[in-house]
Amino acid sequence: MELLFVYGTLLSSINHPVGENLRLKACYRDKGWAYGKLYDIGEYPGFVPQAEKGLTVVGEVYDLRLCPDLWAALDAYEGVGESDMETAEYSRQKISVVTIKGTLTCWTYVYQETVEHLSPIRDGDYPAYFLAKNQ
Repeated sequence: MELLFVYGTLLSSINHPVGENLRLKACYRDKGWAYGKLYDIGEYPGFVPQAEKGLTVVGEVYDLRLCPDLWAALDAYEGVGESDMETAEYSRQKISVVTIKGTLTCWTYVYQETVEHLSPIRDGDYPAYFLAKNQ
């Protein structure tokens, strides 16, 4: 399976053009959550996964099997592959995502820079945070 877990500007409730393109081409699979933490980077969030149970990040799962060309556009949007992987802001990694139908292995974009100076997004819910921040 070529599944993608999105948690930020690509979510359906955010109405970003790249997210709209994702919904036009890929097949929505389910809502889900992953163990980790979200941080406010400014105009978008950064996700840092955690192996242990605890904090969760909510998002959506999309199936990209029928649109493999979409990966290049998403990687470009996230800045993956544009520079040395050691200096890139994000990397694409596989994580476990829990849905009502079970646990799935999905690709997601993981924030790679230090989070010491960043504010955590409470409850791992970017749409709720975005709405409150922009009121």
